[in-house]
Amino acid sequence: MPDNAEQDGQIAFILKLGRALQAYGTPSHRFEEAMEAVARRLGLDGQFFGMPTGFFASLGEGARGRTFVQRVPPQDVDLGRLDATYAVTDALLRGRVDADEASRRLDAITARTPRFGDAMEIAAFALVSACFGILLGGGWSDMAAAAILGAALGALHRITLRVQVLSRLFLVLGALLTGLLAQLLAWRSGGFTPQLAMLAGLIMLLPGLSLTIALNELATGNLVSGTARFAGALVVLLQLAFGVALGQKLGAFLHPAAGIHLPAPAWLQWPCLLLAPVAITVLLKGRMRDIGWLWAVGLASYGATLAGSKLFGPETGLGIGALVAGLGSNGFSRMRRRPSLVALLPTLFLLAPGSVGLRSFAFMAQNDVYSGLDAAFHTAFLAFALVTGLLIANAALPPRRSL
Repeated sequence: MPDNAEQDGQIAFILKLGRALQAYGTPSHRFEEAMEAVARRLGLDGQFFGMPTGFFASLGEGARGRTFVQRVPPQDVDLGRLDATYAVTDALLRGRVDADEASRRLDAITARTPRFGDAMEIAAFALVSACFGILLGGGWSDMAAAAILGAALGALHRITLRVQVLSRLFLVLGALLTGLLAQLLAWRSGGFTPQLAMLAGLIMLLPGLSLTIALNELATGNLVSGTARFAGALVVLLQLAFGVALGQKLGAFLHPAAGIHLPAPAWLQWPCLLLAPVAITVLLKGRMRDIGWLWAVGLASYGATLAGSKLFGPETGLGIGALVAGLGSNGFSRMRRRPSLVALLPTLFLLAPGSVGLRSFAFMAQNDVYSGLDAAFHTAFLAFALVTGLLIANAALPPRRSL
């Protein structure tokens, strides 16, 4: 049993590690497993209760035990820092570093400068929106319009990061800007579908990934975290739907032209599937040297989704695609001793059904309740299919350690 001073240092490290894991995007069920493994390695009896914006930690035994409440404000996913934090955790669990050295390494990770600058992030927003303009079934003009909307959204994101008072309004302002700008582009040029371009432009803000993680947490018994994250995803959808509706109403005074929709050739989706993971990696602050794995897992899961959808329907197809994504990312984790989330999260952006959820709220905003409920049910069914595929993958080939 460590003495009081040593134990205090170990507890301080555990709490610092917990804040880092949550801040960089670790789901609650994996967070709790990782934290319990670290506590055992340090000789402490630890129990942890993770939530989307904080966690409880009970450390020590009997009367000497202490309980801590840690608040972790919501932040963007940072795969680079999450990967580095996992490396520190793995080194500690394997006995290569002690708690003091691991704590110093965590401080160095936190102090790192951003991996990508403003121009790179804005370009990534434009690229991923252009790619989804094709993947959602659009044509050349839809792709161009989506790229413009994505670039504008990326610029707004960088501005709100610097102006604290605007940060809480980013979702509404971004959706309003996207809806209004889409109407303006249609008024000036036409030739594309504003609704499709708006969905593609907003693709990185849609909470399909959060919805999937929420259902995964619910399915693994993390009821409080899953419910809170699910409610958060619904609030994000409401904010986006409100902003888009307001932007469209303001833009309706321009009387935008419908134009002629020119579909893009079918082969164009495959270059988009290669370019989209690059842009998503930039926005999730990942490492470019992992792009080969992302291409392999992304193309395999997307191809499995298409094949499964043709044979068994879209819901089963999405479940098959999620199964392939889970197996590929877990294989990556076991072979490279890295967190499976590095390969899984960018792939889920290609599969997660957030756009259907936004359509649901858009229908309800137009008083089309039946279509809205139908789209909402379809969203939930797709999300459950996706989560089922991931759960089967984790049972068949678990990721390395707890991340």
